Amino acid sequence: MLKNIRETFRLKALKKYKTERKIMFLLSPDHGNLGDQMIAVATKKLLEDKYTNKKIIEVTRKSYIKNKSIIKDIINEGDIIILHGGGNLGDVWFGEEISRREILKNYKDNKIIIMPQTIKFISEQEKNISKDIYSNVRDLTIIAREEESFKIAKEIF
Repeated sequence: MLKNIRETFRLKALKKYKTERKIMFLLSPDHGNLGDQMIAVATKKLLEDKYTNKKIIEVTRKSYIKNKSIIKDIINEGDIIILHGGGNLGDVWFGEEISRREILKNYKDNKIIIMPQTIKFISEQEKNISKDIYSNVRDLTIIAREEESFKIAKEIF
């Protein structure tokens, strides 16, 4: 509970960066998968090394879900949104895909980069829903994690 309150205050304090161009690293993992944690650490390091002149704000998936309205007050159209990589693009880990879809819908005018992902859809219907949402993003880059995901990404997106 105290951790959630601290996170809410942290995000509210970040509203001062509303007018600055920044990097929003969203949906980083807060679950126990060590591989996903390491991907997040490496991504943040990469962003810090590449964007030394920009504020980088990391928001975990749980924090994003709980603080959507605060985050909306922080992000402006000139910000770059980075979405966490891993193995969850598609309907296998559906909660992750729902969060990603929501961001793509809400920030479709931002540049959005989805870090290396394994892509897997079981349901044709869900694949088509994602296809429609992803295709409405003005500037979207999806990085595939391996050859099979690259083929799927080319076919769908």
